[in-house]
Amino acid sequence: GSGEPDGEPEIPPTLEEMIAIVRVIAEQVASNDVPVDEPLFAAGLDSLGAVELRNALQVRLGLADDALPVSLVFEHPTVGDVADFLVAYLEDQARQGVVLRIKALAPMTAEELEQEAEAEAFEERMAAEEAAHEIMDLSDVTAQVHSVLGTMVGRSVGGDEPLAAVGLDSLGSVELARELSARFSVELLPTTVFDNATPDHLAEHVLELQSQSSLQREDSRRSLSGRPPRPRPSGGSGVLSASAVAAAVEENQRNEERQRAVEAEELQRAVEAEELQRAVEAEERQKAVEAEARHKAAAAAAAA
Repeated sequence: GSGEPDGEPEIPPTLEEMIAIVRVIAEQVASNDVPVDEPLFAAGLDSLGAVELRNALQVRLGLADDALPVSLVFEHPTVGDVADFLVAYLEDQARQGVVLRIKALAPMTAEELEQEAEAEAFEERMAAEEAAHEIMDLSDVTAQVHSVLGTMVGRSVGGDEPLAAVGLDSLGSVELARELSARFSVELLPTTVFDNATPDHLAEHVLELQSQSSLQREDSRRSLSGRPPRPRPSGGSGVLSASAVAAAVEENQRNEERQRAVEAEELQRAVEAEELQRAVEAEERQKAVEAEARHKAAAAAAAA
């Protein structure tokens, strides 16, 4: 308490407390979620971040500037590993009579506790939704695309067989797009079906849409729970800034809206052309029936 002498030794944190300390600082440094058992470098920490984490832990635990090894994160790659090392290190320091100056975490207010509970509940709901939309691998998607398409056309369809050659018309493309969109929780446009000319190409496109949808749900989840979006690779190295991601998403949405308008117009023209073709075919069949009737009547008259 505040009445205690400055030099009175403190009890080292438990492993659970130390994990919480390390994880909070690691997430601040990485600007990202950091699971306890996932390598810190895989969670977005780089070599400079590793040094920053080590320095911040020294300050947080009241240690000398060179108390912890610079290679801390390299030798103890996860939050759990770092916490294990620090607990053992502080216990050894306490046994040697070294006075610990650990900075206590400020107690959370009622509002902060409520916000944390809401964030945890939201995380659980989003995790459940993510599980319901689990991304399949290409073989699973391909098998389901073949199954749906085969049911529609009444036969098995080869992976590289052109969709235009299997009897799928414009109305069928609308039905196929609707069925695949519902099955994979993506937005697949009817004209996109023919843009991806074979079942295998269509399956690859569906998988790409599903992956994009998963990333968008993850960024929404992180945004609503108060964390920044996950960084996206740019040219194989580095990350896009949040503003760049937002601008890219906005531009992509505008392009998609324009594309949808064009595709809707093309689809309408295709439907009208198909209806006209059907009307012409019906008229030709009617003429053939009438001609056959006249031929039979003439044959009957000649026989009489």
